[in-house]
Amino acid sequence: MRYTDRSSPDPELEAAYVQYGRYLTITGSRDWLPMNLQGLWVHNNTPDWYADYHTDINIEMNYWLADPAGLGENAYALARYCVSQLPVWTDVTRRLFNNEHNRFRNSSGKIAGWAVAFSTNIHGGSGWAWHPAGNAWLCNSLWRHYEYSQDRAYLKLIYPVLKGAAEFWKARLITTKVPDADGTVREVLIDDTDWSPEHGPDSKGITYAQELVWELFEEFGAAARVLDRDPELAADLTAMQQKLHLPRVSPKTGWLEEWMSPDNLGETTHRHLSPSSVSTPGTGYPLTGVLRICSTACVRC
Repeated sequence: MRYTDRSSPDPELEAAYVQYGRYLTITGSRDWLPMNLQGLWVHNNTPDWYADYHTDINIEMNYWLADPAGLGENAYALARYCVSQLPVWTDVTRRLFNNEHNRFRNSSGKIAGWAVAFSTNIHGGSGWAWHPAGNAWLCNSLWRHYEYSQDRAYLKLIYPVLKGAAEFWKARLITTKVPDADGTVREVLIDDTDWSPEHGPDSKGITYAQELVWELFEEFGAAARVLDRDPELAADLTAMQQKLHLPRVSPKTGWLEEWMSPDNLGETTHRHLSPSSVSTPGTGYPLTGVLRICSTACVRC
């Protein structure tokens, strides 16, 4: 069964589809292992993408339904997995992230906290390519469950994960100068060399990362206040958040800029819309900015 351009709306089909998603969440997300990319029920030993955990949307997307659908208890599997991997991720980040072979290494030479690769697995292994903003997106998923549950015990569980990711970005962000519309030049903080998943050139200050880091700093600050922890770090990150370069609408294309350029540097019709994370699942920008940017994202979609 599927919709076509000529079909009439079918609320029962939509409801059945949601219930099917709830069933998959209940059966696929328990204990310490979250849902993986291709699901648990694969038909051979060589599934697409090895049925691993992809941190540039798949593992996060698997949990967008959980809390809105009343399945908050199933969200714990992702939190437990991240907490269990935190020591490994921290160690690997410290030893390897700034290695000369990592094209996304921090140009400052600084390192702190933890980061992840684009792909991970149930054994804690990592793929060959680092995904700097993956830690922020995972934290966004963990934080969403706290927003629904207001469970302080859960917040205490994930707090070290949030803190480590925030510390990573405190060390990674670099400064640059950008002109405002009135010609005023101001200093801003941007992501170091990175990649907007999964296309286009390597570049600094990619919109995808800027958005996720803004959200991360917002979430860590809120968590620190609730638990009354790390006031100095929270204050530092709030100050850095205010200096983050925020995405703009290109005067040339009318689209949300995916890179710090008014030109579209990638494929116009590429299926990945990484910079639209500001609207889905992100929620953090001032309302007027969100409305403007969301309308731009919808035009591109």
